[in-house]
Amino acid sequence: MQYVVNVSNVTCFMMLTILFQCLSSTVGFGFGCSYIARYEEQGIGSQWSNINSSPIPEDDFSLLSCMWVMLIDSAIYLLITWYVEAVFPGWFAFASYFCIGYLPKM
Repeated sequence: MQYVVNVSNVTCFMMLTILFQCLSSTVGFGFGCSYIARYEEQGIGSQWSNINSSPIPEDDFSLLSCMWVMLIDSAIYLLITWYVEAVFPGWFAFASYFCIGYLPKM
């Protein structure tokens, strides 16, 4: 889903739904920026003391949750990149099998 659709319906979603939507890097970054902007609108600013609380009343999602999801998202992208680079290495390298963990017996 796109970030614009998610922001317009953010009050209708549960926290687990928002977490899964933030696995898309652009949506997670957009949510993080919107939470920082809401802290700035309130005149508080995002600080280490309020990073775990939400600037929106009755909201379970926070900037810290967004940061954790973006960290998990980067680990998933790292694993995907490692796998694709091992299976399709380019012109001058040897390709691995599609099932990297299970090598055929010879």
